[in-house]
Amino acid sequence: MKNENFVIITFQLQDEAIKASHNLQDLAVRGDIELKYSIMLRKNEEGKVEVLKKVTKDGVESWTGMFIGMLVGLFFGPLGFLISTLAGTAIGAGLDSSYEKFNDNFVNRVKEKLDEGNIAIIANVNESSNVFINDSLKEFNCDIYRTIVSE
Repeated sequence: MKNENFVIITFQLQDEAIKASHNLQDLAVRGDIELKYSIMLRKNEEGKVEVLKKVTKDGVESWTGMFIGMLVGLFFGPLGFLISTLAGTAIGAGLDSSYEKFNDNFVNRVKEKLDEGNIAIIANVNESSNVFINDSLKEFNCDIYRTIVSE
């Protein structure tokens, strides 16, 4: 069973954060984790937070909803196909927008706690075990925190 988690990884060195970000993407490509969203932040000397990198699955829920609606609609003729496709797209778009708002709120809380000069990667992942991410980051001087999004 996979858990949806927010994983927060903090670094003092930017080059380590970049390499770690690549490691996370490699885990996703291999199917060890599902990387739904990630953002890399750095707090500069003035205390302002800069976004260094952002990876999203924009519109995934919308496309999924539309596709499911199309499949359901195939059983109900042309009018059912049209209505189911539109309904599925609308439901998916609603999920996309609420997902983004939730992520923005979480990211803002992490920004407040980030120490000056440090870099953080915040990733929304589905993972069956924390072993994959933890093992892929062993070579770096970083701290890893997890928060369960849903069970």
